[in-house]
Amino acid sequence: MENKNFLTVEEMMKYTGFSQKQIYKLTSTRTIPHYKPSGRKLFFKKDEIDKWINRGRIDTFEELSKEIV
Repeated sequence: MENKNFLTVEEMMKYTGFSQKQIYKLTSTRTIPHYKPSGRKLFFKKDEIDKWINRGRIDTFEELSKEIV
């Protein structure tokens, strides 16, 4: 994939592995950051998607055990 700032729905499907239906559901519930400049076509800023994905990071058991000690 070329290095660009914004992704289309089709590119988001390839980038995240989400189906088109999942992407539309995430946008309609305002769960995922997106842009709709013409009121129809969706765009996603790649760095915002990366941040959104990283917010869902789950600590490993090793990381959790280090916090306890």
